[in-house]
Amino acid sequence: MSESQTASWGGSHSLLRDFHSGLLTLLHCLESLPFIFDRLCLTVAETQRIAIEMRAIMDYITIYRPRMLATNIAPRHSIAVDRELIGVFTTDPIIVEEFYRAKIPVWHLLKLDRLPFTRIDAYTLPLDPNQYLTLRSPRIRLQSVFIGASDQAEKYKAFQHFTRNHMRLLNPFALVPDQVRSDPPLPEPLPSTSRSKPYDRPIQREKQVQPIQSPSSQMGFLSVIVHPRLPSAVLVWRAAVEVTSSDCSRCYPEARVPEANGYIFPRPDIFIGVQDERKSLELIKAWLCLRPLLLARVSCSSYSAQLIAHQSWRVILNLDHLMKAARSGGASSSRGTPTKAAKRREQAVDFLQGCAGELQIDADFNVGAAAWRGIELEKLTDDHRHEISWELAELNFKFELFALDA
Repeated sequence: MSESQTASWGGSHSLLRDFHSGLLTLLHCLESLPFIFDRLCLTVAETQRIAIEMRAIMDYITIYRPRMLATNIAPRHSIAVDRELIGVFTTDPIIVEEFYRAKIPVWHLLKLDRLPFTRIDAYTLPLDPNQYLTLRSPRIRLQSVFIGASDQAEKYKAFQHFTRNHMRLLNPFALVPDQVRSDPPLPEPLPSTSRSKPYDRPIQREKQVQPIQSPSSQMGFLSVIVHPRLPSAVLVWRAAVEVTSSDCSRCYPEARVPEANGYIFPRPDIFIGVQDERKSLELIKAWLCLRPLLLARVSCSSYSAQLIAHQSWRVILNLDHLMKAARSGGASSSRGTPTKAAKRREQAVDFLQGCAGELQIDADFNVGAAAWRGIELEKLTDDHRHEISWELAELNFKFELFALDA
């Protein structure tokens, strides 16, 4: 639908304009946002419902409403009833007359005591709903959005409210409500030429013992990792990052909270900086096992995903390696110590906090072989690892950009 067509819509087309905006938003969500399969099915169903209702409103405005308001009644057989329409059951005789004029199927419900005074021309059996409707329980367990009579206007308002909330993803980076703040202080000159790089570490940096520095000498600048498996940085953005101070004292107070300096997903350089091939495969396997759960927690609009620091992500993905190192070092586990599988299940429950009641996902994700788009872990090529790193970079970029736009 072009802008020239929507520009002529007046006040009576406000509902049509709302459906048009909602349809565009749903299509944008399907195109750009990450979803698990169940959430994707729900979004597709919502898109279909919005499209059908929008078409119904357009037909009502252009075809059926003029027929209802017509003063002259057309001959009985001049316009055939559209049997593809669902129609309506009503007890209001005015609605019966309007729908009869518009040639829309309508059923007039009467009380049983009116039966002796009612003319019956034909008798038919009702259709079996199993042939036309899906009656099985959905995979996504959603809460009831409306409980009441079907003819109440609040029902449609509840549907609209649910659809808008479903299309809206909460800002996962929001910590405090918006408030008026003054600009942070300007950075002070560095006392030395050494720069720390907390944003990343070079891949092959020689290990050396750094002397303990004062807080004023630890102020540094961010930097960008360059690697063939990572997306290439835009030159303008890279130049801006490399002149950005990493001094936390210049940040707003709420940004100094440790939880604010986290990520929705692991940074892709976790896989890049590992030299051991076996350990690299273990990290990739851990991510592939966690991937559906992490996508599930950002697919639930009623839950803000927990930010996790970069080092915490490294610990989570290295859980297998850390447990093996603890056992090889002579650490014995007692009965009260949770097992590796139990720790992973606890992590999964924590990841799914807030949306576990909606999505039917098995939290025991450490069972079975990991795969990337149907390809087993042992058969992954450099191109496949390239795809995995790019997807992580895109996911983090989308949610950081969303936080800036919120």
